Amino acid sequence: MISESCGEVVKTTFGNHMAYVFGSEDNPKEREYLLTKEKRTEVIKYYYKDEVDNERNIEFTYFPKTNTLNFGPDEFEETKNAVFKIESLVDIEFKRFHSTSNATDVTEPIFFNEDYGVLAIGNVMAPTVVLLPYKSDLKTAQKIYKMTFE
Repeated sequence: MISESCGEVVKTTFGNHMAYVFGSEDNPKEREYLLTKEKRTEVIKYYYKDEVDNERNIEFTYFPKTNTLNFGPDEFEETKNAVFKIESLVDIEFKRFHSTSNATDVTEPIFFNEDYGVLAIGNVMAPTVVLLPYKSDLKTAQKIYKMTFE
């Protein structure tokens, strides 16, 4: 973990994360990501950099005062009383966020924790992604996928 501070901006880079991408195939694809968290007074940005393909980079913006999350062009609100925990990530509670959009092909739900970042991204029309610390295993990712998206 590396931290640097630039006035009101605190930037922290965490060790690699493994993204498990669940699509129509039986086994998910695995992709390595480097997470950089940039904390400012009013906003926290999470950058997931794909180690191989920059077109697969993922970016989220969290607004603590309004408890909203932005992903792409969409805004997400917390689903009240929808907390998710898994045993391998002890003491971390993830909040479930849903899109404010009325579209039928919207990305949701997103499981998120301000300190950890994004645990999982669901999508009706696209693959579901589970983001775990690098040393995690496929069984944990499959368990999260089944508990949250099936």
